[in-house]
Amino acid sequence: MNTSKELRNHIIYEFYAGLPNRENILMESRGVVSGLHEVVKAICEEMSDQVWETCSVGDETTKTYSGDVRDFNLSTFFQSYIVHLTTIYDEGKTKYSGGLLIPDSFSDAKDGIICHPIIELTVTGSDSLDMGRTIMFSIGHELTHAFNDYQYASKNGLTKQDIINNICDRQNYDSITTTKQSRVQNEKAVANLLYLLNRSERNAYIAQLKEELESIKDKIKDSTSAWNAVLSTTSYKKFKQIERVYMQLMSESLSNSSKEQVIRTTNKILGKSFVDYGRVKRFYTNIWSKWKKKYLTTASKIVYDIFKENNLMMDGNMFDTDILLKP
Repeated sequence: MNTSKELRNHIIYEFYAGLPNRENILMESRGVVSGLHEVVKAICEEMSDQVWETCSVGDETTKTYSGDVRDFNLSTFFQSYIVHLTTIYDEGKTKYSGGLLIPDSFSDAKDGIICHPIIELTVTGSDSLDMGRTIMFSIGHELTHAFNDYQYASKNGLTKQDIINNICDRQNYDSITTTKQSRVQNEKAVANLLYLLNRSERNAYIAQLKEELESIKDKIKDSTSAWNAVLSTTSYKKFKQIERVYMQLMSESLSNSSKEQVIRTTNKILGKSFVDYGRVKRFYTNIWSKWKKKYLTTASKIVYDIFKENNLMMDGNMFDTDILLKP
């Protein structure tokens, strides 16, 4: 089935689900960090002047924002933070790059690991509203990465170096990053696919989706507008990019030499020993199926939550009003 239609079905189900389903359907985990959106909004609020100045003057500006979330009367998994933000005026589409500086964002302490996120972010564009939205969902994306690493370390009693080792070694980031620089197109494509299919990347794209949907919450009035809202997000477009590469891997038109490159690159990055392309296809199908299911179901729940929070209804379901007491 077309994944956009699958998404629509998930959303329709969320909107149609009656009270008996609320407990086991609507209250499932949304895959986002509790309270993070309010923290992101507070951090980003003081960045609006920089964005406005960049777009009105047509210039490039770099500023550093730092503080403590307690100053906003908020609390989350970290207290202090630093964001190095560069905004560049450009007539093209709004773009962003950067990330969480892992080695600098964690410290060891007596009681366990401490997170103090440090983010470097560059955003280019000409529309101040679009740039502002991009900054918000980008920071939400990176803070979700930080939370995943912090939670993993806290639960397992790990150190800062363990976090670095986990990212570089056990999640194959070093090998993936190196291969992404390859001059061979298929090697780069496989490395990029493995990077995007990582669970932490999926969680970050889900968090990014929430930030993007929150910024257009006034447009979400029913299941159709909710579906269109999700389709319009950068997060969903990234999801579709992953799907396109996966579908290429499954295609019967893929040449034998390309298949050999996929096998060789997958083995090199992951330390596998695949020799048959059928097994490689099953491997990627398993990962993609889990990734897709988590993304689509969580996206539908998030967009419904945003709708419900911003469209308070007094009557609810009025179809079945003839309800009598049981004797």
